[in-house]
Order: sequence, then structure tokens, then C-alpha cells
Amino acid sequence: MSKTITLNEALAKIKLLNKKIADKTNKLKLTSYAPKNSETEKKNNKLKKDFIEKGKSDLQEIQDLIKNIKEIKSKLVIANATNYVTVAGVQYTIAEAIERKNSIGREIDLLQHISTDYHADKRYVEGINQQNQTRLDTRINTLLGNSDRKDCKDLIDAITENAKKEEFEVVNESIVSDLIDKMQEEINDFISNIDVQLTIANSTVTIEIDD
Repeated sequence: MSKTITLNEALAKIKLLNKKIADKTNKLKLTSYAPKNSETEKKNNKLKKDFIEKGKSDLQEIQDLIKNIKEIKSKLVIANATNYVTVAGVQYTIAEAIERKNSIGREIDLLQHISTDYHADKRYVEGINQQNQTRLDTRINTLLGNSDRKDCKDLIDAITENAKKEEFEVVNESIVSDLIDKMQEEINDFISNIDVQLTIANSTVTIEIDD
């Protein structure tokens, strides 16, 4: 006879079965000791044949529980691969969503590396350009002295234009800046929504198991 349960119920059942397996395994006795000519074993003071039969029965119970867990997990795998959740506008199978949740740290590490490298280069460029600007201002002031700057506009423009050749820039800046913003937004949206969507899926998606 089959029974319909949600994924949450299936996960809870697996947890319960694992506990039963652990308890029964701890109590399992398959060997004992006794004199060869005695019909009774000495550990539990049971007839040898009864002790052996109980051990076989207890072992079979554990093996049946293990088989039950395997069957439930197999159906969970199928359900997770064939049912979908939408997280921040992106559709995933439940399995894909769980995998991304479990591995989101790699995306965060990648984003952090790109962002750190980008901002370090940006600070360096800003520093170099500021130094160049300071040197330019000093040079102009030295050349002009007390002269009226309005009368020296062409000279100032020529010096300023020539100084632009020494300006630094961040290579690939706009593309990387946009990439950082995009990655940050996608990661934040996913983290903010994934748990809610998985909770809904686990509460509504069902599987059939043997009762």
C-alpha cells in the first residue's frame, strides 16, 4: 500500500529511520560465547538457537530500514530533478537550486576577488592621476608666476593637453564595474529568496512511498 507525503515529511521520515537504524545497530548482537557442550550462550544467558534467530531477525530489520531509506531518497532525487522553483525570476529544478545554495560561497569568493582587484587598481589610478595633477598645477604656477592667467590661456591649454598623455586609466573599467554590480545583485536576490522557495517546494511537492 502506497502513501503520499510531502518532501518535508519524507526528509523527516529519513531522519526518524536513521535514528531507528542507529538505535537498533547499537543493540545488535550477532555473536556471543559459550562452552561447546552448552546449549546456552553466556552473554545474555539465552539458548544458542534463540540467540542466533534473534540476531538474524534484528539484522533483517536494520537491512529493511536501510532499504526503506534508499527507496525514499531515490524518490526524493527524482522529485528534486523534475520539479521547479523560481528564485528571483530564474527557474531552477529543486536540485539545481539546492546545489547553487550549497555552492554560493564560490560565487561570493569570485565576486570578492574581482571587486578587490578592481578597487585596488582604481585607487592606484586615482592616486597617480592626483599626483600628476599636483605636478601640473605646480608647473603652471612656476611658469606663469604673477602673470594674468587670462593672457596665458593658450599656454595653459597646451600644457594641460600635453599632461593628459600621462593620465592613467583602469583597463576594462566600465565592463568590470557593471559585472560587479550584476553579480552582487544576483547573489543577493538569490540568497534573499532561496530559503522561502525551497520551503514552499518542500511543503507542496509530494512523492509516493510504501506505507
